[in-house]
Order: sequence, then C-alpha cells, then structure tokens
Amino acid sequence: MLQVRTAPAHRPATSAQVWLAAWPVTAVFVLSNAATPLYVLWQHRIGFSRGTLTVVFACYILGLLGSLLVSGVASDRLGRKPVLLPALAAALVACGLFATASSVAALMAARLLTGIAVGAAVSAGMAAVTDVAGPERRRLAALLASTAMVFGAGLGPLLAGVLSETGPAWTVFALEAVLLTTAIAAVLRMPLPNTRKSPNTPESEARDVRTTEPGPVRAAVAKHVRAAETHGVHKPAPAPVHEPGSGPVREAEVAQVGEAEAVRVRIAESQRVRAAEAGRVHATEKRDVREAEVARVREAGPVREAETARVADAEPGCVREAEAARVREVEAGPVRESEVGAGREAEAGCVHVAESGRVHEAGVARGREAGVGRIGRTGGWLRVPGVPRGNRGHLAMGVAVFAPGITATSFVLSLGPSLLSGLLGTDNRIVAGATAFVMFIAATGVQFAVQGLARRKVLLAGAASTLASMGTLVLAVHSASVVPLVAAAVLAGAGQGLGQLGGLSLLNSNVPPRRLAEANAALNVGGYLLAGTLPVAAGYLSDPLGLTTGSTVFAAVLAVLAALGASVVLASSRR
Repeated sequence: MLQVRTAPAHRPATSAQVWLAAWPVTAVFVLSNAATPLYVLWQHRIGFSRGTLTVVFACYILGLLGSLLVSGVASDRLGRKPVLLPALAAALVACGLFATASSVAALMAARLLTGIAVGAAVSAGMAAVTDVAGPERRRLAALLASTAMVFGAGLGPLLAGVLSETGPAWTVFALEAVLLTTAIAAVLRMPLPNTRKSPNTPESEARDVRTTEPGPVRAAVAKHVRAAETHGVHKPAPAPVHEPGSGPVREAEVAQVGEAEAVRVRIAESQRVRAAEAGRVHATEKRDVREAEVARVREAGPVREAETARVADAEPGCVREAEAARVREVEAGPVRESEVGAGREAEAGCVHVAESGRVHEAGVARGREAGVGRIGRTGGWLRVPGVPRGNRGHLAMGVAVFAPGITATSFVLSLGPSLLSGLLGTDNRIVAGATAFVMFIAATGVQFAVQGLARRKVLLAGAASTLASMGTLVLAVHSASVVPLVAAAVLAGAGQGLGQLGGLSLLNSNVPPRRLAEANAALNVGGYLLAGTLPVAAGYLSDPLGLTTGSTVFAAVLAVLAALGASVVLASSRR
C-alpha cells in the first residue's frame, strides 16, 4: 500500500512575517536597476557606444542565468538561507564596484555580480516567501513575491536618478548597501519550515511524482489497493532480488517512469502472487515449461527433488523454483505445504526481479521524456532548472507570456535613457529614473488589481499589454514624442507584471514545495534568455542604422512573440 510521509507541523507565520519575507527580494531588485539612470553618465565619463552599453546590461543577464542554473536546485536541497545569504553578500560587493567604477570592465563585473544575486532572489527568495506564507496563502505569496520584485526594480532607478542629480553617484550605492544589510537581517530572522531535499533520495523523488501526477493516476492507485485488499493481498512487496546488471529495486526506479508505470507494475505483481497462492497456472506459463519435462512430471507421481532441479535448470531467465513448484502443485497432485511456500516465495521474488528489469529498462528509455526521477538527474547541482512532468504545461504558459513582457522592460531599461536623451535633448537622470519607476509601479499596481481574476485571464491580459506596448513604442520613435514613449513603458511594465504573476501563481499552486525554487528558476530562465539577447541585438543594430530603425525591428519581433504567447495560453485553456 502506498505510503506518504508528511512533514512535521510548522507554526504559521504572522502576516507581518510574510510581508517581511519579501523584503530581501525588493532590496536585491533595487540594486538590479539602480544603474539605469547612470548609464548615460558613465557613457560620457568612460566613453563607450550603445552596443557596449547593451553588453554591460547583458552581463547582468549572464550572471542571472548562471545563478539560476545552481540556486534553484541548491535552495531546494540546502534550504533558502544558505543560498540567500551569499547572494546578498555578492550584491554588497557589486555596490562597491559600482561606487568606484572607472572602466567598462568594472561595470561588467558589477553587473555580473548583480545578476548572480538577482538569480538567487528570484529562485530562493521567492520560494522563501511561499514557504513562510504556508500552503493556505500561496496565492498571496505569489502576489507578494512578484510585486516585491517589480517594486524594487522601479524604486532603484528613481532613487539613483534623484541621488545622482543632487549628490555624487556613489551615494546611490551607499544607500543600497544599507538596504541590503537590512535584508540580511530579515533573512536571518525568517521563520522558514524545513523544505530541504537531499540529492538522490528515492523517497523524495517518488513523493514529487505522486503529488504532481494527475488525478486519474491517483484514482488508479486507490482502485488497485482496494482490489488487492479484497483478494486478501495484504503482504508488503517481497524483498528485492539482486540480478546482474539491474541492481536492487528502489522506489526511485519506479518514479523514473511515473506513477502510471508504478501502478502497472504493482497490479501485475499482485495478480501473479495471487495466482501462485491460489494454485492457478496460466496457459502461457505452462508453455514455458518444456513438454518433455511436463510429461515426466505427470508420469512420475510424487515429485522428487531431482525432477525439481531438472525443471529449474531447464527454464531460461528468471523462472526457477517458482515454475517447479507450480508444476508440482498442479500436475503431480498434493504437494507438501513447505514446498508450496517455497514456490510462492520464488514466484514473488522472480516476478519482482522481472518487473525490476522492465522498470529499469523503461526508466532509461523514457527518463528523458518523464523529466522526473531520471537516472543521474537528481545528482547534479549544475543543470537547467525544470519542473515535474505534470507541471510542464504550467511552466510553458508562464514563460510564453513572461518572456516577452520582461524583454520589453529590459529594452526600456537599457536603451530607454538614450531614447529619452534623443527625444528630449536632455540627460537628466531624474527623468530617466522616473520613467523606469513609472513602468514598474504600473507592473506592481496591475498585479493587485487583477489578483481576483483566473490565472489564464491574467496571462492573456499580460500578452495583450506587451503587444500594445510594442505598437506604442513604434509610434513614439517615429513621432519623436515623449508621451507615447512613457505609455509604452507603462504597458511594458504591465505586461511583465501580469506575465510574472500568472506564471508564479500557476507554479505556486501546482508544483511540490520541494521543487518550487527550481520551478521559479525555470520560469526566469525562460524569461531572461529572451531578455538578454533581443535588446542586445537591437542595441547593436541601432549603432549603424539608427535608434529609430533598431527600435522598430525590436518592436516588430517582440509583438509576434507576444501574440504567440497568447496563443499558447488559449490552446492550453481549450485542452
């Protein structure tokens, strides 16, 4: 009978503790975009092109993606705090590099460390908010984690613009260092439950499969257990029998092919053991015994040990004393109770080994498709983050909308100050910071406004906002008007916020807690891969062709991707 281990009871956190758990995410994201208004200042002071500017921005994406390859898995295995604390320390080092930057290399190093810290924040930090909130407040946790990210991302440029216009640029990062210090204190006091998962733990991998497979599979398991109890099969599965090349049968091997495969194996074992105990022999099993041996057994009367040995030796593969015991029991009349018992044990062991071999081979063949419990998958610390097989559709919908949204905001952050400088003829950093702030305030406010809507409707609204943002961006660059540019930034922020909220809500509600940080990392990898490539391409295209042409091409490509994202959500809704 299936057994599920439950975690020890954890005292629920207060509302204040849940809100405070989101503060480290906000503090890190304040740093993530604090440099945005200062790029024009550094560009004039150090001297580099718009293409180099987008490369500096891309270093942030590179560090973030590299961090996501490790931080999600590490957080699920080691806990949230061991990942968050080093990330906050890296952010403090980045503050020092920004404050003293005098070369492109220093800016690239600072952006790289910032990306590493942000990668840990979006995986371990957001998962920590969900852990503190508890299962009954998962939707609130998704809302807080998402708004903490976008609020911090907007607050950073505003603070940087105001402080750099009224004082030296290093004061921006001095203040950020103070905010990060308070975030470290918040992490140390965070009331986190134990969600650590040891690598290569069969029980934990099997639990992930059981909790993520669809309802019909769990119903099949329950039906199988009831049938087994009705027929009197109450014994646990027989002890594994070692066979060369296959190894002992573990729960993890069953998890390799999913719960549906496990149900098939358990039903087959139950049926065969019952057949052995009842003395029934299937026609296919009779044909496995050579005709000559069966004839000798029928003529011999009482079965001797020598006959038993010959039968066992004659049979290929896994059929040994079990077949001999069945022949003695059915063909030769009464058999001693001890012999029947031996036959039953051999039958059970034989079936178990046979099923083990089939499960092992199927796991190797299908492990790549299953995505859960794959041989070698649980042991790696550096890997592309993923989700259990049953949650792939949720992840696909989230990435399809979140990726175009965050790419739109990344474009505004990297090339927005240059656009404003060209349209307004001013390098005022407060204006650049305020534009980014308005963009992310829109991302924050829209998430609170739609929190009562169904998740798929939220995602569709996010795709529509990104699509509208790209149309408005084209209007802004061709009309040389500031108002459409600000409107494009606001719509881009709404697109990112809605895509992020919808994706996080789907994952928080469906992914097991032991895989949640990795799932958050997978969502952000899908988003930042596009955000790190398309704006860079637009920046280099703008150098020879002009900012208007580069922006128009970028908007056209991203509009197509946003429309494709909406189609993914609609197709999933129909299924």
